[in-house]
Amino acid sequence: KYSRIDFILPGMLGFSLLSTGVFGTAFVFFALRQTLVIKRFFATPVKRIYIVLAESFSRLVFAILGALVIIVIGYFFFHFTLLHGIITILNMLLMSAIGLAVFLGFGFIISGISKSESSIPVLANMVTMPQFLLSGTFFSTSLFPGWLQKISNALPLTFLNQALRKISFEGASLMDVWKEIMILLAWGVVIYIVAAKTFKWE
Repeated sequence: KYSRIDFILPGMLGFSLLSTGVFGTAFVFFALRQTLVIKRFFATPVKRIYIVLAESFSRLVFAILGALVIIVIGYFFFHFTLLHGIITILNMLLMSAIGLAVFLGFGFIISGISKSESSIPVLANMVTMPQFLLSGTFFSTSLFPGWLQKISNALPLTFLNQALRKISFEGASLMDVWKEIMILLAWGVVIYIVAAKTFKWE
């Protein structure tokens, strides 16, 4: 039986990943730029891509650990459905990593276009709030009017939430949610192209 926790927990997971990717990345890289830490990095043999990869990897590790905690608590305390046990958990974590990689791009864009630290929350909320409300995080998008469902079905968090629910409750593998993955990757390509144009090192 499809219980409330089976719907809510994947949404909470997506909510957490989007927040981590956008807010965490935006604040960290803006602070590194403002405090001239990145400029000091340039005095060393460290390449720029390594700086980005290192920060992204640290976000990924902590976010995946957080996702694992959410799943485990949901399973043991709220009877969250994991159709294939540990296999389902691993697939959910891999799907979470894909989603977070996309969301990090939003953070890079915001850190690049922000003129001050106080503008980051405003810009970040402009990205996250519509997705929190319209991507089926807390309630089904089928409750929306038709025109609003079209907007919901274009947001990246919608596809992450859908994939996580299919994996956990229906026992789908990553191959079974290839459409959601491809759409997220397409979002990622667009986002990182924009990020490459807007991201500032100094």
